Amino acid sequence: MTCCFTRTLLVACLGVGLMLSSTPPAFAGAVQAARAKVKQSPRSPNAQYDLGLALMQSVKHQLRGGRMGTRDKSVAKEAEQAFKTALRLNKRHGRAHVMLGMLYKFTKRYGEATVHLKAGMRLPPKSQDWWIAATTLVNVYFKQNKPKPAIPVLRALIKQRPGDVDAHYKLGLSYAFTKKKPAAIIEFKKTLKLKAGHHRAATWLKKLQK
Repeated sequence: MTCCFTRTLLVACLGVGLMLSSTPPAFAGAVQAARAKVKQSPRSPNAQYDLGLALMQSVKHQLRGGRMGTRDKSVAKEAEQAFKTALRLNKRHGRAHVMLGMLYKFTKRYGEATVHLKAGMRLPPKSQDWWIAATTLVNVYFKQNKPKPAIPVLRALIKQRPGDVDAHYKLGLSYAFTKKKPAAIIEFKKTLKLKAGHHRAATWLKKLQK
C-alpha cells in the first residue's frame, strides 16, 4: 500500500540529506496533526503509520545517539504501537514494517528488527523503501556479527544497484569473515574500481593477497 505521508519525512528519519532541529517542539505540530488524523480515522493504517513516523521523527537524534530519556522512551513506545496498529489493520503495509524494523534496530531489538525488515523487502526491489529495508537489514546483521545471512541481501542490493560502493565493500567483508577468500578479493577489487580511494577495501585486499 502506498502511504500518503511525504517521502521527505521518511528520508529525514534516516538522516539522509536533511539537517534536523534538535529541539523536540519543532516536531510538535507534525505529531499533533498526525494524532488528529488518527482520531478522525482510527482504522486507517496510513493514519497510524503517519503518527508512528511523526513520533519517531521527533526523537530521531536520541534514537540514533542511543541517549533515550524517560520522555524519549515513551515517545518511541507510542511510535511502536502506532506502527503495530498500522500492521494489524494492514499486515502488508511495507513502510510500517520498514520503520518498525528501523525503530527496533535503534533500540537494539535486533531479532524483531530482522523480522520486519525482511517483510519490508517484499516491497518493489526498485523502490527506495526496499533499498532502505535491505541496507538496514545488512546493518542489523553486522551489529550482531552475522555476516553469513547478510550475503544474500547484499547480492540483492548489488543486483539492483551495481554501482553501490558500500554494498560491494560489505559483501567483501562478509565473504572475508566467512572464509570465502577468492570471493572477498573479487568484491574488494570491485569496490576499488568504483572508488579508487577506498582505503579500507585496499587494506583488506592487501591482507588477503599476501
